[in-house]
Amino acid sequence: MQDYVVRKEIKALEHEKAQLSQNKLNLLERLQDAKSDSFVEKEARLKFGLQKPGESVILFNTGDTGPEEGKTTSTTKDTTSNAGDWRRYFFHIN
Repeated sequence: MQDYVVRKEIKALEHEKAQLSQNKLNLLERLQDAKSDSFVEKEARLKFGLQKPGESVILFNTGDTGPEEGKTTSTTKDTTSNAGDWRRYFFHIN
């Protein structure tokens, strides 16, 4: 009986090890992506409103209270789709 319990525990630990190894690989992949220039550029655009020379930023009014009066922002966090934004723009749907 003790042999069965030990084998079962070994099998559970091997399964946990496999899951942890997969998790490690996923995290290493995410870290590698985060170090890429494209990721850094994307984050700079989203979080800090940066843009390349000659680019224009288009803002959609989502009905939120938005920034304080007199201040502008170049990005908005929005859970709606781009298609939904265009639909509201052209058909004046709120």
